[in-house]
Amino acid sequence: MEKKAFVLFFLFSSLAAGDPRLPSQAKAPPRPVEESLLGKVDKVMDDVVRLSGMPFLHPVARTVCTQREFKAFALEELRKQYPSWKWKALEAAYRALGLLKSGTDLVAAQIELLSAQVVGYYDPSSRTFRLVRGRSLGAMTLIVMAHELTHALDDQYYDLKSHQDASKGSSDFSFALGAVMEGSAVTLQMRYMVEGMGEGWLTGADISAQEKVSGAQNKALENAPPILTFDMLGRYMMGMYFLSKGNLKNAMMGCRAAVEKAMFDPPLSSEQVLHPAKYWDPRKRDDPVVIGFPRARLVMGKGWRCLVGDTLGEIQCALLARPVDFRFKMRKNLMASPSFWTNPAAAGWGGDRFALYEDRKGRRALLWVAAWDTEKDAAQFLGAFRKYRGNLPAAVLAKGKVTAFAFGLEKDRAGLVLEALLPRLTFRKAGPWNPGYKLLGDRGASR
Repeated sequence: MEKKAFVLFFLFSSLAAGDPRLPSQAKAPPRPVEESLLGKVDKVMDDVVRLSGMPFLHPVARTVCTQREFKAFALEELRKQYPSWKWKALEAAYRALGLLKSGTDLVAAQIELLSAQVVGYYDPSSRTFRLVRGRSLGAMTLIVMAHELTHALDDQYYDLKSHQDASKGSSDFSFALGAVMEGSAVTLQMRYMVEGMGEGWLTGADISAQEKVSGAQNKALENAPPILTFDMLGRYMMGMYFLSKGNLKNAMMGCRAAVEKAMFDPPLSSEQVLHPAKYWDPRKRDDPVVIGFPRARLVMGKGWRCLVGDTLGEIQCALLARPVDFRFKMRKNLMASPSFWTNPAAAGWGGDRFALYEDRKGRRALLWVAAWDTEKDAAQFLGAFRKYRGNLPAAVLAKGKVTAFAFGLEKDRAGLVLEALLPRLTFRKAGPWNPGYKLLGDRGASR
């Protein structure tokens, strides 16, 4: 089997075997099959130590949870991450951009997607590895264990929860950090699986059995909103690609030094994950442009307030350069390549930010601004956006390297709002960058 095929197979074998952001669970008495599998955790931990070259600093607790418990506590964790009103605000923002269909419950969609995938997971809050009852996959469960116990090992050295907390407020930064975490686990998992096949404890029958299970998992991925699928699956598929610096052959040798570097100095955007040279090569390093919005009243007027702000990143901007009715399709021979996750219209991404506003009467409006590497990149994205989503915004304004969009306002007012917004924006970037037009106070250069 080719190395790329190995990469693709093991990713699908335990695609979302566990999300280190998910919560702790109440203990459930294990059944004999799960109890037997938990008895193998110490052996798998020894294998993780051998493959990573790093010892565990303390033991890892392990237990079993029911599928119902997993679902309930996953829901609770999402609610802890954001209050319900903020999830609803994000829903409204994504709907305005055409990234979420009307009537879709964002939290419910995430829970449904996760519940269809999870076999076992490591929870950094309680530092516990859990198997989900009824989801064991025989020898393939050992592959899941290796993945999740790599999360446990990384947590002991790098404190995963602190990384997750640091990314709040930017979904794109969260994606980049998640890609490092999943890439670390995916790399070791792949090497562990290759060993298993060589040693004979992982057989063709195990693989065939897992492929049957993967059908339902893949269907759930294809039926989920693409914005969720790209965020979740992209971390796995592109995480190892990033840590292997764009050459998956490097993954076969292990990427521990790259993990160490990226944990302490993480990539800041999906752009850097999709284009590893923009992180790893000092000559090509390209940190994102950080866009600051003015106070709501300075642009929207009195009585308006900002409900939520976030960053989409290149990986989600690539969705905006596709038709609104775009549906994710599994393409196993393509998904290990960044060309599956992005496109030329989004590849010139430099930074972006959106803000959802609400007035005293409950009316809402969304403003979204994207910064691009060049004016040509800005024009290329704008052309794709207008082709596929040109009927969505009330107004569009392009100046220099910046494109701005207003949704939910009357057309005449939307244009005036964008005219007022662009001069009041702030742009920060490590390295030279200029928006290409004049800002208030002659602050046209990057700061």
